[in-house]
Amino acid sequence: MNLLGWPLEKALGVLRAKGIEPEVSRILAPRRDGKQGAWRVVRVREEGRVVDACAFITTVPQEPNRI
Repeated sequence: MNLLGWPLEKALGVLRAKGIEPEVSRILAPRRDGKQGAWRVVRVREEGRVVDACAFITTVPQEPNRI
């Protein structure tokens, strides 16, 4: 099963249902505190026993309309 791009919690639920309790590494971009965005799976190793996740911003700041 390909879990890439899945929300982290949903991917963990699928793995746990299969009896796998993965080790999760959370990868942060420079200058980000990890409190923003949604955690998504970016890499799965060792048949699901190791999962890497990264926080992606889910909203884009709006620029003022220019006329």
